[in-house]
Order: sequence, then structure tokens, then C-alpha cells
Amino acid sequence: MSNKESGIEGEPTEVPFSRLWPVMIAKIRRPQDFLPVHNVRYTDVRDENGVILYVDRYMSMNGSEEQIHEFIYEDEKGGAIRFVRQDTGDVVINAYHFDRKTIEYWLEDKEGRRIPWETPPGAVLNSIRATYQKAAE
Repeated sequence: MSNKESGIEGEPTEVPFSRLWPVMIAKIRRPQDFLPVHNVRYTDVRDENGVILYVDRYMSMNGSEEQIHEFIYEDEKGGAIRFVRQDTGDVVINAYHFDRKTIEYWLEDKEGRRIPWETPPGAVLNSIRATYQKAAE
């Protein structure tokens, strides 16, 4: 199902967030399990105490060799992951809505405003469904 302001939202799920979150963050390091991508490389960027600050990731969409470079930030308490494109500054958000029990993806600009997203909705919904399915296993 699509949501207002260019978001793409999956159907509600009965899978608890405690099972969804590990699968949601698995997509950071193994996006090829959820999306049609290849040539994935990443580095965990850590502070002086070894705590991961963000993930620095490169990947290409299938059918293209163009590299997508992102800094990826996790916020478990808020149920969201921010994928910040380093070439445009645009941010793809993957968020769990605790009230609706759904996962939604949307695109924001540098100022945090939702903007139109030129992406195939079917691929996004397939990724959300894969997350639900893997979390239910």
C-alpha cells in the first residue's frame, strides 16, 4: 500500500518489533538479500571506544555499475534506519510504525522533508515483505 507524501508502506504485521529489528538492520550489510543489488562493500565506522557510529556502504543496482555511496545510521529506539546518499544528500528512511505495526520506506531531502521518490513501488514492497517473512522464520 502506498502512503501520502511519497512513502511506500507495507501491510500490518503481527511479527513483533523485537524480531523485525534484527532483520531490518541485516539489510544494511546484506542488501542483496532484500534488493536487486550487487558489488556491496561496507565499513563499520567506529568511535574511539569501538561503538559503531554509522556504516559506510557502496553498492550498485543490478543492471548498472554506477556506485551508490551511503552513510547508514541505526535508531533502534525510534525504529528507523537512515540511508544518507553521499552524492545527493537525499535520505531514504526505513521505519517501523509502532502504532500501525507496519514498515514504511520514504525519501527525504537534506532538511528532513519528504520528497517525491522515483522508485519502483513493487521492489520496495517486496523488500518489506521479505523483512516480514525473514523475521517470522
